[in-house]
Amino acid sequence: MRKIFAILLLSMLAGCMKEKPTFEKLASDFVYTSVALSPISATGAGYHMHNGVPLDELLDDYSPDAIAGQRKFDLSFRELLNKAVEPDKLNAEDRADYDIISDQIELAMLELDTLQSYRHNPTVYVEAIGTALFNPYVLEYAPKEQRYKHIIARLKRMPVFFEHAKMQLLDSPEVWNKVAQEENEGNIDLIDKVIREGVPQAMAADYNTAAGPALTALREFNAFLAEQLSKKTSDWRLGEEKYAKKFKLAVGTDAKPAEALAAAEAELKSVRAEMEKLAKGDVKKKLAEIATHHSTPGKYFDDARRDLEEARNFVKERKLLPLPTRDNLKVIETPEFMRGIYSVGGFNQAPALQPELGAFYWLTPIPRNWPKDRVESKLREYNDYALRL
Repeated sequence: MRKIFAILLLSMLAGCMKEKPTFEKLASDFVYTSVALSPISATGAGYHMHNGVPLDELLDDYSPDAIAGQRKFDLSFRELLNKAVEPDKLNAEDRADYDIISDQIELAMLELDTLQSYRHNPTVYVEAIGTALFNPYVLEYAPKEQRYKHIIARLKRMPVFFEHAKMQLLDSPEVWNKVAQEENEGNIDLIDKVIREGVPQAMAADYNTAAGPALTALREFNAFLAEQLSKKTSDWRLGEEKYAKKFKLAVGTDAKPAEALAAAEAELKSVRAEMEKLAKGDVKKKLAEIATHHSTPGKYFDDARRDLEEARNFVKERKLLPLPTRDNLKVIETPEFMRGIYSVGGFNQAPALQPELGAFYWLTPIPRNWPKDRVESKLREYNDYALRL
């Protein structure tokens, strides 16, 4: 993997340094090389081959050498961008792209040098592995046999992947550790049941051979989280200084966090006043009434699919915007390995480079072991109106 990483990095830099590149060339190289350096993200983006390297067979590399290589890439590209481009001479569209790329580089450097999630957040590894296997399983970018070949190749790389994870993790907030263990059980189920059930018969032996060590690695990682990392707790809060830096780059604004909060609170006050006007002064009573109109655990998914169809028809009838001819949006259960951060649901877009493939709205089912009052509380909060939103 380190050799592959070096090839990707050197090919990009060599291509740019032969002659002074245009900004368009630089932007293209940055996007495709950045994606290639995260093979898991590449599959999700619909980018499958980079300079002859089959990305769908690889996992992201968290070894110390690879982390150092990622930092070298960001530093080298920042230097190249500063030397080759005069941002004030770019047209508006290119200037916007320049600013986005610059912010992404600075955000990556902040992560690598300061935040270092890979040293403190075990869900980084758990969710990466789930995504690495789930995308080839659900996205039909190639024939089923070829996609299972990719899954098997990634399964074979998992023991080393988790050895790097255990090497890198220094401590973790208790809640992140707990969520990682729960999500990792979802990964085990994904490999041992969901994906295994669809294995082409001719590939069953290869799958079993790869899945065995992969499942062992997952279980050993959970044991590591429960028995070792749990004794090294830390605070999930970034603190004012680090948060301000991340906020600026992630949101793309010069506003300070406190200013954004004040603006949001002012808007909330305005919205609340409008609500009181519409509710004729008794917002609490009106919200309580609205909350009674909700689904049931058994109809939760059917109602969501109905809401999707209503929304689609509404857009068509009002001619709000042209809808694509393809109808590839599906409502499915949130994969277990992502339920820690998608407790209700979330949109998972189709691959940017292959938009014709599936787009999914993940909806997290209500656990059967929840007590009735907790189920009712969730259904009241995500009532018919909130679910549509």
